[in-house]
Amino acid sequence: MWNVPEEYKEEVLDNLKNYEGLGRPVKACFLERVFIHSLPLDALHPNPDDEFSDPEIGPNYSIVSDYARDMTRHREYSPGPIIVEKMSTGGYMILNGHHRWMAAKRVGYKRLPVRIVNMIHEDEIIETAKNSPNRMCVSFDLDEVLGGSGHPADPRLHFPMNRLYPEQIRKNTGVMITELERLGFDVWAYTGGFSSAEHIRGLLRKHGARVTGVVNGLKGRRRGEHVKRTFSSQYSVYVHADNESVLWVVPETGAFDSYDVSPGEEWARDVTVQIKRLLEKQGSDEA
Repeated sequence: MWNVPEEYKEEVLDNLKNYEGLGRPVKACFLERVFIHSLPLDALHPNPDDEFSDPEIGPNYSIVSDYARDMTRHREYSPGPIIVEKMSTGGYMILNGHHRWMAAKRVGYKRLPVRIVNMIHEDEIIETAKNSPNRMCVSFDLDEVLGGSGHPADPRLHFPMNRLYPEQIRKNTGVMITELERLGFDVWAYTGGFSSAEHIRGLLRKHGARVTGVVNGLKGRRRGEHVKRTFSSQYSVYVHADNESVLWVVPETGAFDSYDVSPGEEWARDVTVQIKRLLEKQGSDEA
């Protein structure tokens, strides 16, 4: 074992050793996600896939100390809820907030505010892709591309839907996705955040878009080789659209060609037109 601080060994490595193999993620029901706002620290467990739990990387003790100092000075202090996922053992795995968790244990907190989320796991992503009859897919970043912030957007939803779905969506996203699906594409939306698949699907559906699959918590994930292999074997055409370009990707290698699109009012139309042109070009090349 690497030479690591005793605090880290006791709070993280021993915790992982005791927890390993005893639990698996399970879906929390709607009421749990809405009404559980805090949990005992002993019910929270570090995520073995997070860099925090890797002895070669581990926590930033400067950050832990800063949190601990603020918690000591202000007993009601909280820098925001810990993002957790329910486990079959009854405990909860930390997805975001390991440093706050360690700081709270250091200063003697008994509970922490939490937000329980349902992650979309690798096996769900693989099953969705394998069950699709389509052999082409297109992906969009929900945060930076499909989100309406900073881009021409669809009108906000009316009450009461605007309370459930306050986010804005980029102008004509629904029309674009509907046309891409008509052409035979699976449509995948991904986010670095932890919004549930139900919420993301509901939001897009209200704007006329139905997606094949959703991936959340992307920033906290390690690259899934099983997912990568599944997509490579499932899809012969893989397209990714961002704010200023359409990327035509070779699934087996990850190599791509980039084609410009306008980032403004006509973005959705330009993306659709560019993808149609590339499909026609591919058809001509194969002929």
